[in-house]
Amino acid sequence: MKANKLLSLLLLGGFLLVGCKTPATDPTKPTDPGEPTVPTVPTEPSEPSVPSEPSVPGSYSFSLKDIDISMKVNETYQLQYTVSPEDAEIIWTSSNDEVVTVDKGLLTGVGAGEAIIYAKLAADENIKDQCAVTVSGEWHDYVTDGSVKLGLDFEGKDFFKDGVEKVELMTPIDGDTAHFKTGSGKTLKARFYGIDTPESTGKVQEWGYEASEFTTNKLKNAKAKGTIVVSSPSNEYGAPDPDSTGSRYVSLVWINETKKNASIDELYLLNLWVVQEGLSLVKNIDAFPEYEASFTAAEAQAKAYELCLWSKEQAPHWNPGAYEEISLLEIKREVELSIADQSHKNIYDNKYVTFTGVVSSYADGTLYVQEFYPIDDDHPDVGEWAGINIFCGMSAISTKFTKTNTYIRVYGLAKDSEIFGFQITDTQGHWAAYAPDEDDCVVLLKAEENIDEHSLYTFHYTVDELNAVAKSNNCESLFCSVAVEGELICDYCYVSDDRAITLGFSNTDFGVYIPFAYHGDQSSAETKVIRWDEKTDFEGKRFRLDLGTYAWHRQTSGKVVYQIIPTNELSFVWLGE
Repeated sequence: MKANKLLSLLLLGGFLLVGCKTPATDPTKPTDPGEPTVPTVPTEPSEPSVPSEPSVPGSYSFSLKDIDISMKVNETYQLQYTVSPEDAEIIWTSSNDEVVTVDKGLLTGVGAGEAIIYAKLAADENIKDQCAVTVSGEWHDYVTDGSVKLGLDFEGKDFFKDGVEKVELMTPIDGDTAHFKTGSGKTLKARFYGIDTPESTGKVQEWGYEASEFTTNKLKNAKAKGTIVVSSPSNEYGAPDPDSTGSRYVSLVWINETKKNASIDELYLLNLWVVQEGLSLVKNIDAFPEYEASFTAAEAQAKAYELCLWSKEQAPHWNPGAYEEISLLEIKREVELSIADQSHKNIYDNKYVTFTGVVSSYADGTLYVQEFYPIDDDHPDVGEWAGINIFCGMSAISTKFTKTNTYIRVYGLAKDSEIFGFQITDTQGHWAAYAPDEDDCVVLLKAEENIDEHSLYTFHYTVDELNAVAKSNNCESLFCSVAVEGELICDYCYVSDDRAITLGFSNTDFGVYIPFAYHGDQSSAETKVIRWDEKTDFEGKRFRLDLGTYAWHRQTSGKVVYQIIPTNELSFVWLGE
């Protein structure tokens, strides 16, 4: 419960009248006859006097700086306030002395509960303020106390029809987002209801890493040994509505980490658990008022115990330091070690870095850049290329950064993730079209100006040559521009729920990933507007890859796979059946 502040200011004043009287001539005193009388010169009439502003002999004001306090039993806290005059007497009272007492603004927690602290000036009781206090006793587990329970039977239900279903974990994304697979094979993108954890992907905030790790570990445990159920925030069956993105669903995520096929009474709300650990704010829980008390109490307890977000300490994985100048070649060496050994710890993980590179392509919010590194100054044409992918966030960035062959400087956070691999992130908001700040990404050479040492290079392979590169884990062109000569015959196609396409080819160790809308048949005005997003559109057909970016990722099985992301739909050409 939050108390409303009320500030009353009363000015007490009066007028101080100041008079002035000129002494009159004494009629009993004779005039000195010794000096001749000098006639006076008439003066200009004086300006009429302007009365001065009346002075205010006294004024009073009072305001509490604290609005909502969380504390523990036997803990003390000194309220902060401003008062004028400074020696004005303040009268303090507590609405419940069994919860918290107050003496000259010093609070003492007595027992678990809530109370209001009232303060007013003795000189004028209309000048007053108040604040809310929540006192936590011994640690209380709101997750398992039974106050929050799933109210709908989930057996045999379909989330997209009924709003509740037992699901399998596909991909944990961050502290409050995860993707699940439903019984029908569809992907459920869940945005956790009632919470808002710090960001850890496109934008990175303090405690975001810890929130993501907590949620990820709980979900992975439940996937391996327990049960996961997802429901919409409703007590009634029905098809849920997606959120503003059109593809995610606000969800309650229920888990049991140790028991397969757990019953309703054995499931616990992960959303509430994240709050209880101090890893999230409580947000927008009005749709489920019966859960509000537990969420609010869990948040207040986390504040009182100074957990994570409410701690006075810096988050263990938070790195607010300055940007370190590195090269893409240094990054490449670390990625090579990670490809060879999944347990390798990238030395640049969680470091803010800056580097230069030339843009090879941009697709689905990800920018790909590469740079050439000569072996020495005497051999400028002999050396090695290196590249990396940069997640720019889901908001649009200026096209001046995305045009192929543009040479740029990048500022971002290097992150090594088992979900997304090694990449540069936390660049969202750093793509200023005009007047960049000192840590914003900048264009060093426009595409048309970049014609010398920094210009884009494309690796040219035959199908067999690129296949040998992939088979041997050769990283010579990793995250660089490539072109492939020869036909590719598609024998495998997977289309995700958001219509991204993954293709495999006959007798190759590499594939193609198309994250954008693809219109394969460009032969006529009618067919080139028809989007291809079915397996039958690709399987058994022949293609040519004129230009793309060579990338990699690790599957959940641990296997490393290589893919080419076409630069655009015209660079991946359909040749026929």
